[in-house]
Amino acid sequence: ALGSTVVTACVSQESVGRQQHPVLQLHPVLQLHPVLQLLGCTAVAVSVPPPNGGTEEDRDRTETRGPLPPGPQITDHQARAALLAHVADRCCWGSGAAKKMAIAKINYDSAFHYELQTFTEKRETSWAFTPYGGGDVDGPSNGAAPLPWDVEAQPAHLFHDEVKVVQVPHTASVKECHRCKGTGSLQCSECHGKGWTRCLSCHGDGWYTDSSGYKDRCFYCQSSTHGHGRQDCLKCNAKGRVACPPCDSYGQIRCFIRLTITWKVNTSEHIVRKGGLPEALVKEVSGQVAFEEEGTRIFPLTQFP
Repeated sequence: ALGSTVVTACVSQESVGRQQHPVLQLHPVLQLHPVLQLLGCTAVAVSVPPPNGGTEEDRDRTETRGPLPPGPQITDHQARAALLAHVADRCCWGSGAAKKMAIAKINYDSAFHYELQTFTEKRETSWAFTPYGGGDVDGPSNGAAPLPWDVEAQPAHLFHDEVKVVQVPHTASVKECHRCKGTGSLQCSECHGKGWTRCLSCHGDGWYTDSSGYKDRCFYCQSSTHGHGRQDCLKCNAKGRVACPPCDSYGQIRCFIRLTITWKVNTSEHIVRKGGLPEALVKEVSGQVAFEEEGTRIFPLTQFP
């Protein structure tokens, strides 16, 4: 019977993000928002390096781990049961030999599946805005904005990938919409602000001529509010202007700093084997947990039985 021992090690620690990018060319919203400029936010999410992680105790910690326990021993009864189970999975194999054979010696061959899971956290800031149609605004008047790593946020479960998007407190402000300049509407791109388009049926003539030469008012543009030969623009409802998407016709937007928090599990594996056990099988077998450790900082395993 083949067996393997699984070694699992876990670590929970903050990741060191990329260095903050220089401020990109300012978007019109950024030019109006002093808080966004102060914290160096851009339209592109920028990874913010965390403060120096770990305590003095974590940094000064030394390895006190003892040797790993030896692998489990297999009894004659367990070996025979494993052999009978293997025979039962094979068509036309007889079980008589497996039941009656005498087991003279068992050769043990163990392998260790070393798995290191690093639970990292990354925080990215970027500017964002939403249409503002009224209501409370959590701006700088309510207090100083916290730094990205001072915003309280916890994952729902440790060692599970998760992404959470939150608004940084006290960073919101109301500004005139940069797209429509506060009007709440934009010129229709279909009719270019005229409210009508040339009738495609009569080509702007206003009349329809049948095969016999009879002329009549064009059916498609005869009821147009802009005259014959013109069709009311369907996109803007013949008004020449459409609702501004960024502000949703309110003419104002609420600007704020958006904080994106990403928790990710990074897994690395290593197989330690002295015998002939295939590495692919060792990775798939369940085995038994020989050692497990979790902390903000752990040392690599260097001793195996």
